[in-house]
Amino acid sequence: MPLEDRNNPSRVQGILPPTISIEQPVEELTIDGARMVFQNTPGTEAPAEMNTWFPDFKAFWAAENIVKACTMFLRYEGRRCGMP
Repeated sequence: MPLEDRNNPSRVQGILPPTISIEQPVEELTIDGARMVFQNTPGTEAPAEMNTWFPDFKAFWAAENIVKACTMFLRYEGRRCGMP
């Protein structure tokens, strides 16, 4: 549900719904002129996670997937990271 902007009541704020879904293990898209290769990596750091390769720039973005670290030291259930 969008929130009203207190300074401008005619303007609303919120998150736009997605127009593209990455559903295959590897998909290539061109967005605003930049080629991107998306790799789905579900179940790694989060239930839905992905890596992105920018071939024209030779740049790789993997966020939390690239480091072996716990991003949350305590989970919501109170268990420590790494405990089943």
